[in-house]
Amino acid sequence: MLRWLIPLAALVWAVLITSLAVLHSLLTLGLQRHKLMPLYAGIWGGGLLRIFGIKVRVIGAENIPQDRSSIFVANHSSIIDLYAIGSLRLPGMTGLVKHEFLYIPFLNAAMVALGLVFVKRGSREAAKKSIEKLKVQVAKHPRTVLIFPEGTRSPNGELQRFKMGAFHMAHQTGLAIVPAVIHGAALLNPKGTLWAQPGEVTIQVHPPRETTSWDPTALRAVANSLHDEYQLWLDQGPTGPGTDPA
Repeated sequence: MLRWLIPLAALVWAVLITSLAVLHSLLTLGLQRHKLMPLYAGIWGGGLLRIFGIKVRVIGAENIPQDRSSIFVANHSSIIDLYAIGSLRLPGMTGLVKHEFLYIPFLNAAMVALGLVFVKRGSREAAKKSIEKLKVQVAKHPRTVLIFPEGTRSPNGELQRFKMGAFHMAHQTGLAIVPAVIHGAALLNPKGTLWAQPGEVTIQVHPPRETTSWDPTALRAVANSLHDEYQLWLDQGPTGPGTDPA
């Protein structure tokens, strides 16, 4: 019986916070989404990390732009990635999420209320429309656009080929790309397991990459080059001193 208390507590916490997020967004008529998203992502993610006994160490937090929009790209191997990135409270956080999240009760309502943009995998036209919605958001307020360039969670913890959404958006908007590498999440919650194990996850944020000079005909080469860097970073492990999320 006791083994179910932790996942039950996580479920109750997630329902509570997502419900509060929806209510708060409705009361502010959706006008404060750029402030509410990082607030509730931090509360939601930070609380779940504590429930599961997971500590997050951040290296290079100073590389996260605070006063301008950027595209925050991260590898994705575990549901813990969402908790850990949420705990960072990225400035003006928004992002692309899989269309399948629309079918998850409570979480779907919170994502809609907080302005996250849904995208259907495998549809270039849908991807273009989603990017257009994000471009409208970043034009209004400084936003940190979270995108997992692999497109979905890795089935085996290994880095997958990067899709082009983040790179097309960067080229079209001129926003810098901020590479973030998540270490250790797949070990604590491999795909197919019901809940996470206690442990430590490290997020290493690398300096932003300016994109205004990118050649639009060479975006696939840019994506492949960054993928190779991610693989190198994952192979060598986190480097440097870290801090706890603020």
